Amino acid sequence: MGQNLPQALPNSIFIGKADGHQPLGMRTHPNLRILYVDITPIGEIAVYRYDGRGVPSFVRAVADSGAAPCWTVVNHKGTRLYATNTGDNSIAVYDLTDPQDPMEIQHFVMDATTGAPFSTVIDQSDEFLYVSSEPSSADATPAANAFHTLKVAPDGNLTEPFSPTVLPIGGSMPVRAQGISVFGTK
Repeated sequence: MGQNLPQALPNSIFIGKADGHQPLGMRTHPNLRILYVDITPIGEIAVYRYDGRGVPSFVRAVADSGAAPCWTVVNHKGTRLYATNTGDNSIAVYDLTDPQDPMEIQHFVMDATTGAPFSTVIDQSDEFLYVSSEPSSADATPAANAFHTLKVAPDGNLTEPFSPTVLPIGGSMPVRAQGISVFGTK
């Protein structure tokens, strides 16, 4: 079996928009053959189905009320999608009752004392969403590199009950903390 050919984002979702065709992050649904793709420049999430060989077919794109969605995670039950928006320090929460037509239910703005949200992971219990932030400009303070713990309510909505933890990194050059791993059991 050979490699699948690359597939461009559909031109139809860029009609009337000057921004480029630049997907950034993507995440699969945990139980279905569905792929969610962040289209950062236009603030949308593309939804694809894929077959048993991994060949995708475009379903639709849905709007993200935040700015510059970059990374998404889906909870383990497959009922919520969380899109990290680096452009406005927020997380868009989507209901996946119909996984092929995500519906945004919350636009959660994170603590603004740190940098832009970047890496995101959800714990095995689906109770906490962990987000790292990083400098979004050359003049950012060392506090831009931080770790956020967001509480996931039973309905999937988010709160930030704790102050972010500033990571002890920095120096004379801008440093960007990237990546998070969460280990544990249910």
